[in-house]
Amino acid sequence: MRAALLICAILLGLGAIARAADEKAVAGLKAGVACKGCDFTEADLSYRRFSGANLAEARLTGADLTATVAASADFSKANLARADLYAAVLTNSSFREADLSGANLVGTWLLGADLTGANLAGANLSGAMATTAKGLTAELLAGACGDQRTALPKGLAIQPCAPPPAPKLRPAAKNGWSKH
Repeated sequence: MRAALLICAILLGLGAIARAADEKAVAGLKAGVACKGCDFTEADLSYRRFSGANLAEARLTGADLTATVAASADFSKANLARADLYAAVLTNSSFREADLSGANLVGTWLLGADLTGANLAGANLSGAMATTAKGLTAELLAGACGDQRTALPKGLAIQPCAPPPAPKLRPAAKNGWSKH
């Protein structure tokens, strides 16, 4: 029993150390320190400026980069799966071979961005501005979706996104108001 408690305590302590290291990396990035290969999984990096940052090979899975300005940043080979990049300014940034699967790229500025070899499967590019993006191909866009506002390089098209599911509403109480 003591051995099991000791093992649990050690594992919890190691988890705390790992989280502290990640928090230190987030704090460093927020302060302007670049971090190639760092782990920013599910980090809140929204409304920040990271222009010119080196985030190559970084793990940004599920990170919130809403309205972030990261012009000329290097995200090559970074994992941005399920990241929220809503309204981010990513002009002239490199996403070469980056994983953007399931990412929210709604309203994102990708002018001059290099998306060569990126994984866009399940990414939502509705309203994205990517007319001068490099490396975009019909094959890369095949698994992504967008809308009539999505601006792509000439000759490319994107399939429309499925409408969001209808909210599940509870029936109203007899007097018209719910009890909650």
